[in-house]
Amino acid sequence: MIADLSRRSLLRRLRSDGIVLDSGAVATRVFSRVPEVAGAILSQYGHYPLMDGDTVANYRIGLAPGGGLRRFYRKQVVGSVGVPAPFTPFPVAIAPMMLEMTMNWCVATRSNRYLIFHSAVLEKHGKAVVLPGDSGQGKSTLCAALATSGWRLFSDEFGLFDLQTGMMMPNVRPISLKNASIDIMEERLGKGALSQRLYDTPKGTVAYLPAPEEAVARRMEQAPPAAVIFPFYHPNIERAVRAYPKARGLITLCGGAANYEMLGAAAFRAMRDFVDSHPVARIAYNRLDTAIEMVERIVLEGLSEDEVATADRELTG
Repeated sequence: MIADLSRRSLLRRLRSDGIVLDSGAVATRVFSRVPEVAGAILSQYGHYPLMDGDTVANYRIGLAPGGGLRRFYRKQVVGSVGVPAPFTPFPVAIAPMMLEMTMNWCVATRSNRYLIFHSAVLEKHGKAVVLPGDSGQGKSTLCAALATSGWRLFSDEFGLFDLQTGMMMPNVRPISLKNASIDIMEERLGKGALSQRLYDTPKGTVAYLPAPEEAVARRMEQAPPAAVIFPFYHPNIERAVRAYPKARGLITLCGGAANYEMLGAAAFRAMRDFVDSHPVARIAYNRLDTAIEMVERIVLEGLSEDEVATADRELTG
């Protein structure tokens, strides 16, 4: 395991041949001379296998110290993917976020053998649930709750759908939690479950929940999708389920797919069949345990006639 390396040994490897982070469908070789990057890898990827030096990786990324005076004063970290990555340098204190963002950029722009949903994906009973959601609607918090309640984590950020096989592909990496979600999950899991908090990031305060060991061990196991559920946390709604209109679901999923336009007609046909063949639902809740119950019921049983009949009603408190 990567955790078998000392911090010094890991940093030596990062400076020479790099370290491969194998998340299932994607493997990334990371190079860096920044000690904080080595610390982030040990903290968040320590339970991942230590891959051989000749392992073939999909992507190569670098995380380097800032240039000029930034090497000594208010130190920064700069991400690159062969060419400079399209983000501004970060303060070195939030280097773990630069690591995750650079890896996300590679998946979103270069994994074009898959249709890439902006969604969390988890599996249970051999069935995968796709959880799309915009920032602030509770997607990552629900993903973390499911991943620590018997569901197998595939991804927090991107769902990888294989157009040829119709299967969801794992991309098992830490779950990014922001602001109030950090307190919610620490109260649920305990203080030591998450990484140290990163303050003053572009997304506010951020902490990472490492992927569960079982999800890492089973990162090569695919699963067929069984449902698409749009989660919505609302403090005034205890429990509500509606079918999501199929046409709207198709438009929403296509609009949120990172490479939909690039894949063209094949992506449209796959998404049309995807939406036609599976329950597409909206849920609203104010307790995570309630949301977990609703997700499991929809995945196992589908939507009731009443829930389908009320598809056009808004979820309001």
